[in-house]
Amino acid sequence: MKKLFSTLWMMSLIMLAAAQDPYEQFYDDLHKGDTTAMTASILKIRNMNEQTAERYVAEYNYYYNLSKTQSGVVTSADPPSEADGVQGEVYTLTDSTGAVAGYMYYAQRWDFARVDSALDVISRGIALFPDRLDMWYGKIHLLQELCRWNVFADEIHALLDRTTQNKLQWQWPNNNAPMEEVVTDGIFDYEKELFMAAVNDENADKMQQKILLLRGIAEDLYHHFPKYVQNINVIAATYQVLEDRSTALTWLLKAEKVAPHDGVVLSNIADTYYMLGDSKNERKYLKKVIKYGTPEEKERAKSFLKE
Repeated sequence: MKKLFSTLWMMSLIMLAAAQDPYEQFYDDLHKGDTTAMTASILKIRNMNEQTAERYVAEYNYYYNLSKTQSGVVTSADPPSEADGVQGEVYTLTDSTGAVAGYMYYAQRWDFARVDSALDVISRGIALFPDRLDMWYGKIHLLQELCRWNVFADEIHALLDRTTQNKLQWQWPNNNAPMEEVVTDGIFDYEKELFMAAVNDENADKMQQKILLLRGIAEDLYHHFPKYVQNINVIAATYQVLEDRSTALTWLLKAEKVAPHDGVVLSNIADTYYMLGDSKNERKYLKKVIKYGTPEEKERAKSFLKE
């Protein structure tokens, strides 16, 4: 399933009747990037004094759009932190002697007053309309962009709690996908983002903190959806990263029970047996990959089996 939530996730959410021109005008202004017109449109929406989900979504999008103030190449004498909004690689600059003279990277800058306004308005909207899943994912997406991982994790746990309460009776305008799929695939996308942030963190303690946050999310998702095999792989990966191979294997074998012909699961089991030095079981699972995997997985398994 494609990643559901782009930085302009809202554009696919609201398609209102022609009588609600202020909303249509606002999203038209937003699409054009006309901030002056956006402000005029959002004032019209506020003056309507509606207590609707659409009003809170529009206000969130207004603040979200204006909170991204500047992006571009940054040079600094100090290495960037995660909060600096780095996008892509960080390049080390050296002087004529080869000594480190600074760093260069592409970064996104934020207006944090508007960020706080965006988070505040979407939180109020969620409180009033707790079953609007698009609101939850909009908030979580922004927290991900800000690298506020602890709050990010808290919101996902709260979303899963709400999933229990509403029994998957989520609302999402113009969505036709099964809600279980929207919830599981959406959270899986966020798990991948946190995983990449963790493994790319050069600070070992911060990396471990992120991995443990990820494990907590994945275990919570497993509690709600125990047959979602991609998530079981994530739990195993959190143990692999911290070099607890035996526990990783335990989770992968659970994944195999759910999806016995899944080439990714079988490949991961073979790799784990390799790391544990168990060549007999490694060969056993490489043969399973050759039997059930994709053409690419089969070729990889054949090359390992020859070795």
